[in-house]
Amino acid sequence: MSEQEISQAVDELLFEREVRGLRVPVIGRIGLGAIGIAGLLYTAGVTTKLGLDPLAVFLILGVMLGVTGINLYFLFLLKVGSRVSFVGLLGAIIDALLIVFTFVLTFAFSKDFGLSPAVLFKTEVPLVVIAFTVINGLALRPRYPIIVGATATGALLVTAVYAALDPTTVFSSDMRETTAGAAMDAPQLATTVLFAAGIT
Repeated sequence: MSEQEISQAVDELLFEREVRGLRVPVIGRIGLGAIGIAGLLYTAGVTTKLGLDPLAVFLILGVMLGVTGINLYFLFLLKVGSRVSFVGLLGAIIDALLIVFTFVLTFAFSKDFGLSPAVLFKTEVPLVVIAFTVINGLALRPRYPIIVGATATGALLVTAVYAALDPTTVFSSDMRETTAGAAMDAPQLATTVLFAAGIT
């Protein structure tokens, strides 16, 4: 084989690998969207009774439907092998925006219920944003996980600083208070942010 043929074969292999790698986050977003839409419709009545504006429910539902529809289109593009870089880049941007959207929602809910913004660190959100970073790296293109990871790290850092300055946040080193109560463990909070930054 000539050098040109070897180079072409490598390019084709990398292209195929990128397509397969991008299918994972695309299918993941479709599945997550379907679960979110079903869950929101199922709990819409309870959610509005808790005080959430019905308009906000419709807005969240609209975002979920839109993102799911876009990803169905992405899946079609990957199947035909068209605009693969576009799918990867826009998919990473969508994931970054979803992370920001999730953090904004968490802030809104915590404020409505009189909770500290540090409550975010007691949920699965930090784990989810780290997972978003990792799956965007499956296409072997560094720019995708960097976009998502930088957004996730920034969001976690801003939340940690905001929570530390918030008067409703209670810090404690007592394991019973931090695991079963509302108190936060400061080193654990810092470790979560550093872990996300390290993965990025």
